[in-house]
Amino acid sequence: MYARPHPVARYPVREAIERWLIAHLGITIDGTTVPESSGNITIDGTDVTEVTVDGTTVWTADAIPDSVIHHYPADEGSGSTIADSVGSADVTDFNGTWTSDGAFKGGTAPFFDRTDDDATVSATNPSAYTWAVRVRADSLGTESPTDRMVFSHAFVPVLKYNIDSDVWRFNDGSGSRAEVADSQSAVEGSIRYLFSGLNASTAELHVYDETKTLVGSDSFPSPNQTYTTSTRYIGDDGGGSRRWGGEIDNWYFADELFDSSDRQQILDQM
Repeated sequence: MYARPHPVARYPVREAIERWLIAHLGITIDGTTVPESSGNITIDGTDVTEVTVDGTTVWTADAIPDSVIHHYPADEGSGSTIADSVGSADVTDFNGTWTSDGAFKGGTAPFFDRTDDDATVSATNPSAYTWAVRVRADSLGTESPTDRMVFSHAFVPVLKYNIDSDVWRFNDGSGSRAEVADSQSAVEGSIRYLFSGLNASTAELHVYDETKTLVGSDSFPSPNQTYTTSTRYIGDDGGGSRRWGGEIDNWYFADELFDSSDRQQILDQM
């Protein structure tokens, strides 16, 4: 008789994770530098939030810029509260309904009916900031006023869609604006990822479609950093006449103007 070879132990879960890491991060498990990244690892239908190898965390599902001071996953699914998972500035007065749809964070999203739905939050306004948000327009209508607000501070700064000009607009504290063309027919029923923000030298607006392909970008120099109020209005201008129609989901607020790397980190999370 002869001895049978000793079977080689295999670890299919670890191998699956290793293959994912190599494909997405361009590294090997024993590499000397493993950058944080984001995206999804799913095993048997369950999302993995962290990968640790030999006691070292090599991947986390929550890699977001350090400048993010508020994050609203908006995954509650019911009620009037939209919790801030990073800071302590919860929304407590959302008066719309909730959409159940796997396209959104946690499978749900706040829905604004363009008639009387809105939400507010009060928080310190930094001198530089970025709003990053995922929206889906259900119906933007034809009525005047023709602005459809994603967020505002009663007047400025404001991020909105204008149905007359078929553009996304970001206005600073003086009314100067950046705008990105995007037809209403393309916007309605589709997801958009919006980044608007400013610092002392520039204001920027970046719009991505539901495949996270850039629709367009615009900027202008030397923006006015004045806020009308410390109250942030979600889906409304504070006056009730320029409301959003559709979902506003998974938004971030940072205390600096995002660069392209920051935007990519957030897009990976969305």
